[in-house]
Amino acid sequence: MINDTQLKHPAFLARIKAATAKAVRHAHRNGQGPDGVGYAMVHNRKGAPALLVVWHRAKRMVEIFDKQDNECTLDALCALITYHAKGENHVSVI
Repeated sequence: MINDTQLKHPAFLARIKAATAKAVRHAHRNGQGPDGVGYAMVHNRKGAPALLVVWHRAKRMVEIFDKQDNECTLDALCALITYHAKGENHVSVI
């Protein structure tokens, strides 16, 4: 399970945002069909996989899972919304 410290770190949030964009691109690339599914991994600072981001093209829905296969979509998206609401958008994607 991801913890609150990870969800407050700007670099980790930038990785989640970049992985979501990568999953969407993967689902919409040629040859995926009408119900394409895209995925991308989010790695922690040591390089170990921390999250799996899955985008369902037909449903237009994102799901985020941790390495124990627990769904943590709501936690991650709430952390991103809170971060962007503060106006701290100066962190680039790593």
